[in-house]
Amino acid sequence: MKHFKFYSKEDILSLTKVRRFETRMGERVKFLKPDSEWPEVLKESDAKYVILGIPEDFGVQANYGIGGTETAWLSFLSSFLNIQSNDYLTGENTLILGHFDFGDVKFLIENNATIPKKK
Repeated sequence: MKHFKFYSKEDILSLTKVRRFETRMGERVKFLKPDSEWPEVLKESDAKYVILGIPEDFGVQANYGIGGTETAWLSFLSSFLNIQSNDYLTGENTLILGHFDFGDVKFLIENNATIPKKK
């Protein structure tokens, strides 16, 4: 998939603040193994939840809103991965798949879109 970034163990652990005597969600969540085919992994996975990000604000800006919501994904992911694993939410039944990357599309829109003149 051209516009999708699959996460590896290293990607997840780079956002996880590991502390001694504590277990964070980022240490327990599942992820894709390198060189694995994602449809098959999802079919075979025992994960109950699959999380993926869609960091974009095209709709907000198209409706003359204030952009910036594309940064919410990274904020969420960092917070989620650093929640302590507990009896109710261990992280072992969650797979972090990755996120869509629309950087090249955003570049094209920002450099080629025109704003219609108001009548």
